Amino acid sequence: MVTKKHSSNKKIVILVAVIVVAALAGTALAYKNSRHVDSVVRAPNSVDYGGPTKQEQAAGDAQKDANKAREKIDAQTPATTTTPASVILVDSTQYDSTVEIRAYVSNVYEDGGTCTATLTSGSAKVTKTSTAFKDATTTQCGAIDIARSEFSTAGTWNLTLVYSSPTSTGQATSEVKIN
Repeated sequence: MVTKKHSSNKKIVILVAVIVVAALAGTALAYKNSRHVDSVVRAPNSVDYGGPTKQEQAAGDAQKDANKAREKIDAQTPATTTTPASVILVDSTQYDSTVEIRAYVSNVYEDGGTCTATLTSGSAKVTKTSTAFKDATTTQCGAIDIARSEFSTAGTWNLTLVYSSPTSTGQATSEVKIN
């Protein structure tokens, strides 16, 4: 009878040991599965040099698709809008036998625009152009000098100075006294 009791105790101990080992293995497996890459906690201001997560990769792919769609739309839509140019007339005066016109564009900073001065008196008209260039912080119209001999009559002439470029357009007006 002692042998049967001893054999039964041995079976119970083995059974308990198997249950404990199985519980430990299950706990270890659950812990390993809970440590997913997306849930890794990093110290503040640390850098993750690993590859992107699935969520980051999906967001990047979606942004690339959106960028491609925007590029297609932009390629099909020509740029037709221009910025209003603030043309400032600095001088429009006759000095001896020359009428000098000086101007700049205060809100545009670019090379290559065109400044066109048109002076009218009745049906008489005088037009001159210059190429604009970048100054320190503005776009400067090149000097426009017109010989007095190009004006058919003395008196007050109306001046319209137009600045134009592929990106900007504007004008200013004034009167010029021709002697």
